[in-house]
Amino acid sequence: MKKPFKKIMLVTNKPSDTAGAEKTAIKLAQANRATILLADSIKTPFQASRLASMSTELMYEAAVAAKQAYLAELQSRFNKAGIESTSKVLVSPRTSTELIRTVVEEDCDLVIRYLKGESSKAAGRFGETAENLMRACPVPVLLTEREISNPKVVACINLEHGKEENQAILESARRVVSSPEELSVISCWEYSGRDFMFEYMDEGMYEQTRDEASELVAQMADRLKSENDLEDLGDRVQLISESPVTAIPRFCEENEIDIAVMCSASLNHPLGRKLGSTIERTIGSLPCALLAVKPVGFEATKSESNPKLAQVV
Repeated sequence: MKKPFKKIMLVTNKPSDTAGAEKTAIKLAQANRATILLADSIKTPFQASRLASMSTELMYEAAVAAKQAYLAELQSRFNKAGIESTSKVLVSPRTSTELIRTVVEEDCDLVIRYLKGESSKAAGRFGETAENLMRACPVPVLLTEREISNPKVVACINLEHGKEENQAILESARRVVSSPEELSVISCWEYSGRDFMFEYMDEGMYEQTRDEASELVAQMADRLKSENDLEDLGDRVQLISESPVTAIPRFCEENEIDIAVMCSASLNHPLGRKLGSTIERTIGSLPCALLAVKPVGFEATKSESNPKLAQVV
C-alpha cells in the first residue's frame, strides 16, 4: 500500500501563472486527504519603486499586504474544496533557502511549484529557485505548468545508480500515480565504443560484447523488478538502449506522460554533485511535469535548512 502525502507545500507567486500548480495541489490534497501550506515570498533587501511619493518602508508593507491578500484568496478556494490550509509570506534574501527551511520546520512531504517566474533571468524552462529546490529540498518537488489529474507517470531509473536513488524514484512514482495501470518504468542505457571496436577489433567482437552487455543489463532489470515488486507492471517496465537525454523526452511525448519522476542527487557521487548531470541535460526537453526526488537517506544539511548558517549553492 502506497504511503499518502500528509502535508503539501504549494509555492505561489502572484505575478506568475500558478493556476496549474494550484489545481494540481487541490487534486493531490483531495486524493491524499492532505493539508496544504500556501507559501509566497518577498526578497530582501526590499527595493522601493521609483515613485517619489512612497518610501521603501511603505512599499514593503504594501507588498506584504498584497501577498497576504492573495494567499487569503487561495485559502478560500482550498476551503471550498474541503481542504484544510494555512499560509505564510516568507521574507528572506534567499528564497530557496527559506522555502527549504520552512519545508523542514513544517514537516511537509511534498512541494508543488510552477516552473519559472516571469521575472526569472535563468535560461531554459526552470528558474533559479526551481533549480535550487531540485538540488537541496529533502522532499519530492513537483514542477508543473498545467493542471495534473489522474496522471500517467513514468519512473526514470538508472540500473547503474545506487539502490537508494531507484528506490526513491519508484516510491515517489507510486505515491503520485492514481492507479498502477498508469505507471511505467524505464531505464536507459548506452553501449558506446562502436567506432573504437570496429577500428581495433572487428565487427563480430563488437556484436558479441554488445550482446553480453545487453544480457547483463537485462539481468539487472530482472533483479530490480523482483526487489521492488514490479512484476505486475508487465511490459510497462522497459529497457531502452539510448541516451536518456533523448529517450526520456521522446518516451514521454509518445506515451502522453503527465509526470516524469527523476532523482536529482546522488549520495555517493565522487564530485558531491547535488544536481545530477542526467537530469540537468534532460529536463529542458521534457514535454511534461517533473517530479524531482532525493535518494532514500538524503537529508537537508544545516546550510540548506537554516539561512543564518549559510546559503544554498
